[in-house]
Amino acid sequence: MSNFASLKMKKKRWYLFWIALALLIWYLYSQERETNDKKEALNFQQSSSKSSLSSDEESKKQKFDFLPVSNHNRKTQVLSYKCFTLSFVHQFRMAEWVAYSLTKQQVLAQDMERSNDFRPDSRVNSALPTDYLHSGYDRGHLCPSEDMNYDPVCMSESFLMTNIAPQIPDFNRGIWKSLENHVRIWAKENEVLYVVTGPVFTQNMEKIGKNQIPVPKYFYKIILDYHQPEYKMIGFLIPNEKSERSLLEFRVSVDSIEALTGIDFFPALPDHIEDKFEDSNFNEPLFSGLSDRPKKKRKK
Repeated sequence: MSNFASLKMKKKRWYLFWIALALLIWYLYSQERETNDKKEALNFQQSSSKSSLSSDEESKKQKFDFLPVSNHNRKTQVLSYKCFTLSFVHQFRMAEWVAYSLTKQQVLAQDMERSNDFRPDSRVNSALPTDYLHSGYDRGHLCPSEDMNYDPVCMSESFLMTNIAPQIPDFNRGIWKSLENHVRIWAKENEVLYVVTGPVFTQNMEKIGKNQIPVPKYFYKIILDYHQPEYKMIGFLIPNEKSERSLLEFRVSVDSIEALTGIDFFPALPDHIEDKFEDSNFNEPLFSGLSDRPKKKRKK
């Protein structure tokens, strides 16, 4: 074999060697990468599983179905809005309860002016703003507009007529306003509250307007603090009339409000807690400031 042929053969061997080495390196690199990818995928699945579990557990802690249940024969319809829910009674063109949560952060964020855009709710045959004209009654909020003034949509929806009931001006702007102010104070003190408000429908109610909207003789409000370290609930039943008496005098058991209205409040509460709250003889920890008298009247 000539020197030229021998040199050519050596070059070919080296060429094959480097190709084989490159293939070996690529193979080892691929195996290592595949192993790492599997490890990362496994870690991701485990992490996602833990995250999902944590999220589910947190969701269970945060979610609490605080909506009441009606136990009567009236035709009702539950309507949901951005920040509150209500049960509309078609017979009376009015809500029997309005429920919402109120947090410390929401109260601290309240800085909007009243929108005053009273209007009917197109989803139901609600009362009209004109039903209240020259009636002598205020268009009283069940879910207060002041509780909703951290969000423009919530504020505006609070002026839908499904959230409105006839209230005597001195009641609406006096003791009822005082109670609403207390609820906002309690929300700041207790981080988050669940609030249910509504009228009490009775026989022989006065009616106003073209649509014969009934005038409730009483209004109730129930406030629940369902968070540790101290669970507590309190109910109020106040006549739709002027009063200079202390709010403390209108505190009643939730059982008594249920009997008057035919509504089961906070049915999702564990039975032993619900029974304890509803049969309360008021020895439970109280909310603050109940001896306060009605504050300065507001214009309506």
